[in-house]
Amino acid sequence: MRLQTRDHTPTIFWDFDGTLGYRPGMWGGTLLAVLQEADCSTTVTREDIAPFVRHGFPWHTPDVPHLDLNQPAKWWKNVETVFVRAFVGVGVSDQLADVLARRVRAKFLDPEGWVVLDDTVPALGLTSERGWRQYIMSNHVPELPALVARLGLADFFEDVISSANIGYDKPNPEIYAYARRAAGDPQDVWMIGDSIEADVLGAERAGLRAILVRGTDQRARYRVASLMEAVQLIENNQRYVG
Repeated sequence: MRLQTRDHTPTIFWDFDGTLGYRPGMWGGTLLAVLQEADCSTTVTREDIAPFVRHGFPWHTPDVPHLDLNQPAKWWKNVETVFVRAFVGVGVSDQLADVLARRVRAKFLDPEGWVVLDDTVPALGLTSERGWRQYIMSNHVPELPALVARLGLADFFEDVISSANIGYDKPNPEIYAYARRAAGDPQDVWMIGDSIEADVLGAERAGLRAILVRGTDQRARYRVASLMEAVQLIENNQRYVG
């Protein structure tokens, strides 16, 4: 029997934060940096701020669509309430908290504050050489496409899909359905990410095969330590027809 590959090459949806890159300290670290710029004598730590940013973002309630926030100004205005709460919670006055909350956007989007993980470019380069179709699908801010470009990664992807721009967050099944439509409804589809709920279990419920990277949760059928291992796993699992 002669084996031949499917007509469709693999399509990969990559998560971003914790998978391809990250901002050290994430939201707590960003708020702390903004506070330190305003008050260099502050004794507040990221650990002090962290409890206040563990809820209130759209992805903390993924079952609830936020179609009314799919414009950057509206999305940021909504999450500024989280920032104000955090600043007030660590002792900042209400008036100053409002001012600092409006500064978080620029600080978070500064590409100098972001790190591209060491295995990202080698893995994306290999998948590009293979001719695989690649997308980013991430619970993120509206400006994620621009951030990806400023980090030098845009050429690897056909599109960058941010939950902020479509009104649904992983693991809501609507974001996977949106992504599949945007990719032309491919048949051989994989999701790669570091979150067991958002990137693996949610993706599998939506009919995608999923790989947990940089994690060991036993609920994941496929688990790897690096992006290069994920690429190899996909290559080894391409479907064949006779």
